[in-house]
Amino acid sequence: MNLQASSLSLRIISAAIALLVLFLVNYFFQADGVIAFGLLWCIGGAVEFSQIAFSPLSVSPYLRHWFLLVCILLMGLTLYSSGIAHTYWFVSVTIYLAGAIWFTRNSIENPKLLAFLGISSLGLIYCSTLPIFSLLLLRLNNGGIWFTFLCGVVFGGDIAAYFGGKLLGDSKLMPNISPNKTIVGAISGAIGSSIIGYIIGHFWLTTVSSAGLILLSLGGALLAQSGDLFKSLLKRVADRKDSGVIMPGHGGILDRLDGIYFAAPFVYWAAVALGH
Repeated sequence: MNLQASSLSLRIISAAIALLVLFLVNYFFQADGVIAFGLLWCIGGAVEFSQIAFSPLSVSPYLRHWFLLVCILLMGLTLYSSGIAHTYWFVSVTIYLAGAIWFTRNSIENPKLLAFLGISSLGLIYCSTLPIFSLLLLRLNNGGIWFTFLCGVVFGGDIAAYFGGKLLGDSKLMPNISPNKTIVGAISGAIGSSIIGYIIGHFWLTTVSSAGLILLSLGGALLAQSGDLFKSLLKRVADRKDSGVIMPGHGGILDRLDGIYFAAPFVYWAAVALGH
């Protein structure tokens, strides 16, 4: 019990420090500072992904460096390009695959090479596109509010799922992927996300109906939990407990932001569809 309390205290302190840093960045540098700060975290997430996803594969370290380089390029294109961003994206992926083939021209006997190409192509979407939508929110009208809504839905659901699972959870959700997650925890998380999302929207997104807020919150909650399970699957395959160590008590960047990765595109396009 003392160990659990100590772990919880560490999680709270670590999260509080992260929130303080984010607040200070926003206070002194406004939205552009938050975007730059977020980009650094996205790059860190790509590094963690390359360490987790590629560790079971016997590939050259040059391939990991090439993957990270193209990831950073795609992050910039996704964030700063206009309507032709999708064209740049496909061109970049083509360049990546062509470069990967050149780097591996002498490794064709490696039976895991094709798996690497498939995983890394998926990783380009996961690392350099999905999380950038959270930063694109900041460039919309009421972008700060939508960003807060996204964080509230994801992190509020995380907290509710954690305590709901600890206090009431018994039946496992997907024990082969994530042994600690329970059905009650997932339901608690969805309820917590809905409550937090509704409260934020009720006061600051007044043009969105109550039913719309609940649907947005539930959709974000479902996607966030899916992102958590996807990250757990990556770690399970790589036999890793955490994706990193940057946040004591939480783990790495992917451990903390996995839900943001999956929920951000949904919230962004919902905000755009609603005219924000």
